[in-house]
Amino acid sequence: TADEQAVLINEHHANQQWIGLGPYRVVEYSDQWIKAERFWDYFDEDNSGYLDQIVWRYIDDDNAAMNALLNGELDYFERVKSSDYFGEATKKESFTDEYYKGYRYLGTYGYTGWNTYKPQLKEKVVRQALAHAFDFDEYLKTNYKNLARQVTGPFPFESAGYNHEVERFPYDPDLAIELLEDAGWYDRDGDDIIDKDGITLEIDFAMPSGNDASKNLGLKMQEAFAEIGVKLNIVGYEWATFLDKLKKRELDAANLAWVPGLESDPEGLWHSKWGEFDREGSNNSGVMEPELDRLIRAGQRELDREKRQAIWQQMHAYIYDLQPYLFGFNVPSKFAMTKRIRGYQSVAIDPGYIIRRWYFPSLDEPGTRRTRELAQ
Repeated sequence: TADEQAVLINEHHANQQWIGLGPYRVVEYSDQWIKAERFWDYFDEDNSGYLDQIVWRYIDDDNAAMNALLNGELDYFERVKSSDYFGEATKKESFTDEYYKGYRYLGTYGYTGWNTYKPQLKEKVVRQALAHAFDFDEYLKTNYKNLARQVTGPFPFESAGYNHEVERFPYDPDLAIELLEDAGWYDRDGDDIIDKDGITLEIDFAMPSGNDASKNLGLKMQEAFAEIGVKLNIVGYEWATFLDKLKKRELDAANLAWVPGLESDPEGLWHSKWGEFDREGSNNSGVMEPELDRLIRAGQRELDREKRQAIWQQMHAYIYDLQPYLFGFNVPSKFAMTKRIRGYQSVAIDPGYIIRRWYFPSLDEPGTRRTRELAQ
């Protein structure tokens, strides 16, 4: 029975032991940290890394984590906010003497997903008009110091499936108004909100509570969309409530981010069978496009890598024209690291670095030995 299987899985002695992390093995964990130590019997000694012990601390507030870094309690912190990265906190000698800062790009991209089951968002022309109404270049400059990269599709920016030939919708609020008017959207009752067939173009912009990046974007979208007669309401939800409403397709728009691999199966996000209203999955915008279904199936069956990437590029162009998402930015992850450690290298696959390559440059520094003999 299911209950018997649950007992076997959860209580069997073999499932109570940590398997380990390759050359490292978890020796202690709590709600505050995970501690791993070198596994001396790892089969590949030449690839076993340098550090004898690694401790991951859990700090649920980025400001508190930044303070812990500044107080010398952390050697590495990878969620440095822009206000700190470009601000005074990382310019003081107390920081520059002990740490360096940097940034790296992964495949992550932010987006605002439109619920195409909502009557005000079901028309492609409406979603395209919203893309024309937002000044991405200005937002890139003021919020990301021109470090982020605007994306036009669902594949990682550096991947072979990303279609760099796709041109962005230009910022053109006049064109946005024209597109909407041609589609029958204009203000019929003088309330400064355009409407059609008794439906006002009013959108609730949902975001996880406490997310400053989402809030800043929402405020800018609110301002921009008001210029074309669209009302945007910003609504924050506790994470569990947010996810529940997202899965039930109750939200008009949801601001989120994806962290895709260099290549992954796009079916879950874009195939019609996962866009059905009562089907919970990751096709949260309710995309139901036979052409996308065809491209997905073709890509899944194509074993030739170059031909498969060409299919993904076609899919990229189709999705951007469809605008189920207001695609945002590939934002670099900003980090700070102690100068005591060397060997940081950026790589394209999450988490973006290889901790086994980190080392202390001094042979006298404890905890940085390649072999058991040197450690003794």
